[in-house]
Amino acid sequence: QGPDPMSIVLCENRLSSQHYVSTALTHELTHLYDAKVLGLNFGICQQLSYSEVRAARNAECETDECVRKHAILSTSNMFQWRGKACVDAVFAQAIRDHRPFDDAAPSSSTRKR
Repeated sequence: QGPDPMSIVLCENRLSSQHYVSTALTHELTHLYDAKVLGLNFGICQQLSYSEVRAARNAECETDECVRKHAILSTSNMFQWRGKACVDAVFAQAIRDHRPFDDAAPSSSTRKR
């Protein structure tokens, strides 16, 4: 749970270039979309994991291995002992969910596995 209304705070001392600003915004806007539009509750391990998979795929990662690693690390911050299991439970579905970027989703033949 965060502030109401939800907000994104970018810390200047942690974002040293436009690339990092864009990455952080894409990641956090994915979470915002997931909370507000998809109605995900980040207090539930599998729902947080779902959003973390999508956010990592949209922002930081180009391979499924990278996405899984980032999502497990992020989920484990809140659910220390269950992060990996929660990510594993939702990964296959979440990695294919490109909302709201459905038209920009890469085809399965171009995505690295």
